[in-house]
Amino acid sequence: MLRFVLQALLVAGLCVLPTIGTAEILAGLHRRGAWLPDVNPHLFDKVMDFLVGPLFTILLVVALILGARWIDRRDWRDLGLRLNRRWAVEFGLGLMLGALLIALVVGAEMMLGWVRIEPRGAPALLDVPMVLLWAFIVLKTLCVGVSEEFVSRGYVLKNVAEGMSGLGGLSPVGAAAAAALLTSVLFAAGHAGTDNFRMASLAGLTVNGILLVIPVLLTGRLAASMGLHMSWNFTQGAIFGYPVSGDSENISWLVSTAVGPERWTGGSYGPEAGYLGIASMAVGAILMLAYAKLHTGQARIVPQIAIYRPLRESRHDADPVDVTCS
Repeated sequence: MLRFVLQALLVAGLCVLPTIGTAEILAGLHRRGAWLPDVNPHLFDKVMDFLVGPLFTILLVVALILGARWIDRRDWRDLGLRLNRRWAVEFGLGLMLGALLIALVVGAEMMLGWVRIEPRGAPALLDVPMVLLWAFIVLKTLCVGVSEEFVSRGYVLKNVAEGMSGLGGLSPVGAAAAAALLTSVLFAAGHAGTDNFRMASLAGLTVNGILLVIPVLLTGRLAASMGLHMSWNFTQGAIFGYPVSGDSENISWLVSTAVGPERWTGGSYGPEAGYLGIASMAVGAILMLAYAKLHTGQARIVPQIAIYRPLRESRHDADPVDVTCS
């Protein structure tokens, strides 16, 4: 618990406050006509989002890395960011899987006649250049995938699993599984402020969190989870025009309107709150387990997730979890 308190203070001091301060300074300069004086309010807001989002993500990652080193006294790469060829392969596989799973949802809804898909006409914000709207969607996808995965499936999962290991006789594998479930619920609850959130959203996002944590449980790395998260959001919102966790994008290639039963389609919250979306997530989990079994001969939780490795015992040139494809 002390780790989380200290890390929260570090994130507040190195990430939240500087981001808010930067936004306030830029907004003040704009009001005084010293920065972007002639742009319309929508364009100014989008430019601010374009600047503040990446700044927040970068500072958050820095704060978590420093926290791992200073507070946890561990190699920050033990949080799942040991970048190498293996990591890149898994990231690419995650990208492909996320697009596939959303395509399964769309295909099922089309066969059942539960969705109306139309070409996107004009963007929602006519006074903002389309190139900026598209660039922002791409940037938002990257920032959300990195920040949410590094926090939920990186720092929090690792620390919770280590804290639960040994409690009530829990083995490291059992602790990692319990931490995965707990962090998935917390991940879902963290979306409670999104538009059209309801109990179905909480249930669906919990399953979504479990889907995203499975690659980490199998490999100890965040690669596939980050790729899957990014591709899931981008394909869902920017390609098909579904709401992403209740949030509709200002521009997309298509516009998909659910016309089937809300409990199946997710309605105004998007596929994450519907049975079809949950079924697609289950397919994704099965595919990941099958892939691990095919390429490594085993599909099981790696115990290293729940085992604390002090910095002095870390080897910067080695990956402590060697269970992925060649």
